[in-house]
Amino acid sequence: MTAHSYAKDYDAVVEINVAGESRKFAIEYERTAKGSARYEEIREVLSRDKTVDTILYLTSDHDVLYLLAVELRGVAKRIGIALSDQFRRDTLNTRTLVVEQGPKWSSSAALLLFSRS
Repeated sequence: MTAHSYAKDYDAVVEINVAGESRKFAIEYERTAKGSARYEEIREVLSRDKTVDTILYLTSDHDVLYLLAVELRGVAKRIGIALSDQFRRDTLNTRTLVVEQGPKWSSSAALLLFSRS
């Protein structure tokens, strides 16, 4: 980890170089659904964190994927949610639900390679 102080203890923070520019994003793995109160705490922590503006949540379950899309609305970050098995098979072409400004489907590449930080 770098000298940056993260408000959230992310599962991973990744920095890549795209066309000479650095892109940084966080990865979280959500195994099971949490309660609404816990997601409220997570939203608050994510909103306070200024070190990354893009987060990819991976999960193994469609139900958790859609729950995350609902529970993470309103966080001022680009949040994408994808199935972990698809991400392992085809990292940059994984179908990803992007929560920013209303949910919409995109690719993991569009979310991660064009992150703003």
